[in-house]
Amino acid sequence: MYNSLLSFLENSAAITIGMVSDFLTYDPVFSQTSGASHFINILKYDSDKMRFYIADGDVPSAETGTYFGWLEESDVLKGWEIKCGEIFVLKLPEGLDREKFCQRVREEANSQVKRSIKCYLDGTDHFWLSRSTGEKAISCMVKEMGRYVEKRDFRDITIDANFRLRVDGYMGAKKFLLEKLWEQGKIKLAEEYKVLIDRWSKWCMLLLKSGLVATPENFSFVKQRMEELVQQEHQILEKY
Repeated sequence: MYNSLLSFLENSAAITIGMVSDFLTYDPVFSQTSGASHFINILKYDSDKMRFYIADGDVPSAETGTYFGWLEESDVLKGWEIKCGEIFVLKLPEGLDREKFCQRVREEANSQVKRSIKCYLDGTDHFWLSRSTGEKAISCMVKEMGRYVEKRDFRDITIDANFRLRVDGYMGAKKFLLEKLWEQGKIKLAEEYKVLIDRWSKWCMLLLKSGLVATPENFSFVKQRMEELVQQEHQILEKY
């Protein structure tokens, strides 16, 4: 696996690997719960110090949501091996103008924003699969958690939920959208959304604390606050 990774790195424009977050030592949130999936971009390798230079565009604790830096070779390989060597390779054709290519990717990402928002707002309930998507997913999750408030393992459930909301994409997707709003020049909307993201982050902490004082009344407040945030976000996304 090690040799194949270096081979891809030497012959490709960029590679992305899937790994478990346990070995991502640059953010303490990653160590809270074991086994969460995460993706990082590998840019280069330092054979003398046995480390990889990586780019991570979805860092839970970072205000910018990004990290560029060195990661020990052993941590990268261990985390990657657990995910069975999952790798994505981007190889640019010879003669391609990299600047124009990056601009095209950026434009495509911007055009995808509106389609993704529509899918999010149109999220559906799949009763036959016990699954909800889009905007309805968070409400479904909280409703399901409410069944375990007075159970012995409720604290562990809230710890896991908080971790996965921050690491597995929920908060990361919001930060990505915020970047697109700034990039598209929608300043006022971006400012509104930034405030909302801060509120969502505080709500995640509120959810976590509800595991310490596990009462139906306390969790009812968590649920009420979530419903308010969902409505506020709906209004902002509808404006877009």
